[in-house]
Amino acid sequence: MRLRPEEWPAPIRGELRMTYWDGAHNSARRTLRDVSLLVMWGTTRVPSIRMADPEWIDVVGGALLMRGMGVHTVDGRIYEHEEVWLIRALESLERPPLPKFDASPWLKAKRLPVGDPPAVYTSAQEHAKISKEPR
Repeated sequence: MRLRPEEWPAPIRGELRMTYWDGAHNSARRTLRDVSLLVMWGTTRVPSIRMADPEWIDVVGGALLMRGMGVHTVDGRIYEHEEVWLIRALESLERPPLPKFDASPWLKAKRLPVGDPPAVYTSAQEHAKISKEPR
């Protein structure tokens, strides 16, 4: 389900941290990256939202888009779904809030901006380049 812009949640201000889950101790049986957004609760930083297996997918208007798996529990059942987070960096959590993100240019286009595709670069090309360099 894709949320309409008016359904997007309010921004959460916090510190982004990435950790790793050992594959021997999770149901995926592989190492997973876990991203948590830590927020202040009194004088302590606590995780507010989490995402498993994040990947950076784009840079939009000075913000990073990250996609990964979110998990929620409702009535004793676990629901897993894909999420996309829009991440905007601050120098410090003590700084004033950033102005609201204007998504209208991307919503009008009904797609993300498309640039030139990255050049395909292989290890064979790197090896050929290194072998030609004088030693």
